[in-house]
Amino acid sequence: MEITEKIKQLILDYLQGNIQKKEADCLKSWLDIDNGNKEYFEKIKLSWILAGRLSNKKRFDENQLWNNLQPKLKQTEVASHFKYFKKIKINHTLKIACSWLIFFLLGTSVTYWYTSYNIEKQPQKTIVYSPVGARNHIVLPDGTSVWLNSGSSLEYQDDYNLNKREVKLTGEGYFQVTPGKRHPFIVKTHDISITTLGTIVNVKAYPEENMITTTLVNGQAIIERTDEKNIAFTLSMEPQQKVTYYYGERVSDATPDIEMRDAKRDMSQNKSSVPHLFSILKVFDVNTDIYTSWKDSSWYVESERFDNLIRMLERRYKISVTLCSEELKNYSFSGTIENETPEQLFEMLRLTLPIDYTFQTNRVFIHLDENLKKEYERFI
Repeated sequence: MEITEKIKQLILDYLQGNIQKKEADCLKSWLDIDNGNKEYFEKIKLSWILAGRLSNKKRFDENQLWNNLQPKLKQTEVASHFKYFKKIKINHTLKIACSWLIFFLLGTSVTYWYTSYNIEKQPQKTIVYSPVGARNHIVLPDGTSVWLNSGSSLEYQDDYNLNKREVKLTGEGYFQVTPGKRHPFIVKTHDISITTLGTIVNVKAYPEENMITTTLVNGQAIIERTDEKNIAFTLSMEPQQKVTYYYGERVSDATPDIEMRDAKRDMSQNKSSVPHLFSILKVFDVNTDIYTSWKDSSWYVESERFDNLIRMLERRYKISVTLCSEELKNYSFSGTIENETPEQLFEMLRLTLPIDYTFQTNRVFIHLDENLKKEYERFI
């Protein structure tokens, strides 16, 4: 049974009370073709009536509509067919229509309730973004202060602090957490979560770096993880500790010793049943200023690998840096960076490392200076 657009329009005109005599005759002829057309019309009319009631609009007055259409239809067979509402005549067509009405009522009621509930109850998200080249400070509804580093975002629901205190971090954030035993403060990244109470903690979780670093200044923190195979671990932290969680390809035992210098080691590898999925490096008694001063006017850098430093400078200054020699990645830098311009900064780096550089708008190309390299090697 094919229902043409013309027939649909005739039915709509009938239901709206706008049908003309010529159109009514056309509709009658279509209804007389077979019972399937009549049953289809019954279903459409019943759904029209039900929809009018569910939306709390003016109730559909079929009797009035019928009285208006009687002269046009001349009380034909079509008229007697639709008078079953007055006569309460239960025939085969009505039984089918009533069965359909029950399913329609249940489905529409559930859909109406579910949609209304979602619109009214579904929590909305707030996303705070700190673009590349900028750092932002925000205060959450519970009074927790958050500093966001360049290229970072923080997301939380509008029911934050009602039933839970949970945020989702992408990038790097420094958190001064307001104490609250009722609802622990939870920082979620794409792979682990950090649960705290009254705490100062720095979390660095840039997706492109394949690692998440948590530095605890004071208070307590618990790091938790469950991977796609539901293999979990829990790690407690104390103040002045730093935990770096590596994911993706396994980090070899040759994790840069630069990170371990002057520090006690807890465990450098997690030797669980998933030896190729992740590694953990936990360091005690760290100078937390090195990992948190990025938010201040004086940024302390200590023994930072040059390729890691370049990545941080790209975010901080919104520039693109190209290392023209792989050997440059093996150098490291220590110093204090304040309010230098990019030109001043790279000139400072040139005084401490065997490099030369050229600027092209917002791009910097760094080369290994062989002459400076010889001088540099004399003092190391």
